[in-house]
Amino acid sequence: MKRNIYNKVIGCVVLATMLSGCYDDGVEGDSYYVFQGQTVGDYLDADGKYGEFSTILERAGMKGLMYAYGDYTCFAPTNEAIDRYVDSNYPGCTLETLPDSAVVALAKSHLIGVRYLTSDFSTGYLQKPNMYDRKVQVTIEKEFDAAINDSMTVFVLNDYSRIIQANDTVSNGVVHTIDRVLEQSSYVLPDYMQSKCETLGFTLFMEALKQTHLTDSILREKDESPGMLSRLAQYASNSEYTTEGNKVPPARKFGYTVLVEKDNLYKTVYDPQNMGKPVYTGDLQADLVSLFNYAKDIYDKVYPDDKGVYDDDYTHPKNPLNRFIAYHILDRNASYGDLVCSTPDWSVQEGGDFVEYYETMAG
Repeated sequence: MKRNIYNKVIGCVVLATMLSGCYDDGVEGDSYYVFQGQTVGDYLDADGKYGEFSTILERAGMKGLMYAYGDYTCFAPTNEAIDRYVDSNYPGCTLETLPDSAVVALAKSHLIGVRYLTSDFSTGYLQKPNMYDRKVQVTIEKEFDAAINDSMTVFVLNDYSRIIQANDTVSNGVVHTIDRVLEQSSYVLPDYMQSKCETLGFTLFMEALKQTHLTDSILREKDESPGMLSRLAQYASNSEYTTEGNKVPPARKFGYTVLVEKDNLYKTVYDPQNMGKPVYTGDLQADLVSLFNYAKDIYDKVYPDDKGVYDDDYTHPKNPLNRFIAYHILDRNASYGDLVCSTPDWSVQEGGDFVEYYETMAG
């Protein structure tokens, strides 16, 4: 499969994102202040608006880390942001009565073990996951600000949390103040896609994904087979291996990327067995047949020996619709900015158009 970096795709991990460069920062309070001698912990202690977040860090056993040597990014929610989160998700609870699991998730979700200034951001996902082992999504937008009669850059994290004060640099990292708690999805990919398909408009693709049962192929999170667990334990216990600086991951994780086609796109594609009728009309079951016919027109020519043999079983890997949907799935995580690894200097000097090739789950 040839995938050009300039093609627009709707990725599963990204679901809706476009490649973007870094912007000049324009959020309020974004002055790259350096707080001499202060740590992240000191910075949070110095302002009462972070009091509830500090309490969460203390309960989770993470506060001491914020005074320690290192390089951290702290997305610090205000007291109001935490109150809103607790009221919405744990009605009747206080910070003292929140479940321990929720406290740990809250603390770790807002900390990353490297320093990220907003000048390091681009639309997509931060490369390093947070301490809760989730990647933080970044959306960069432009908004008109009437007060300054000009547009300003807005950084939104995980769809809802807006940075309202950025790049407060301290001795062991940087603090970005956010107006909403960073909520982490516990969905597996098919469930996440199902939750988004209506609002993002890919209902037909989602239905085809379910009807082909390819949802079952993108459920696994980590390899817990006895063989893999044995191999990981073997490497971890090999002092000769680890003393040479090699790191053993705690688990072998699975990742998937789905290149989703939206309903609006199918409105411009015509059913080959009924020219003039678009693949997508809003009648989901009829549209599924149209999408099957569209796929059949492609794959009957590519695989003539299979023509008509598997048409009645959408779940068979040689069924045209199954092949079509599987062609949109990669068995690896690929945020938009990760799809092509390139050398920017070469691109500028030589005018290179970078291309990468991936084998999909269609083979």
